[in-house]
Amino acid sequence: MRVVQQSGEQAEFHGPATAFEQLPLVLTIEEAAEVLRISRTAAYEQARIWRETDGRMGLPVVVLGRSLRVPRFQVERMLGCEALEAGPVPISPPGADLAP
Repeated sequence: MRVVQQSGEQAEFHGPATAFEQLPLVLTIEEAAEVLRISRTAAYEQARIWRETDGRMGLPVVVLGRSLRVPRFQVERMLGCEALEAGPVPISPPGADLAP
């Protein structure tokens, strides 16, 4: 997939293994579908659901005139990338969070 970066240069996107930082700040529905590994039709359906439910469900989109764009940070949030970048989460033994 080819994406246009903020500088106006085109870059090649080779699937989910590519770092999110290399993606543009906003993705087309087709680009988001490829990152999420869903069909174009499924992505548009999820965008429709997002709009109809006032953002409670579906694929988060921004409406720019007649165009729909998916913010990169929303895709990262959906996939839990912040948690992955933050490193391992310490696990407490069962019952450790109970006060005596």
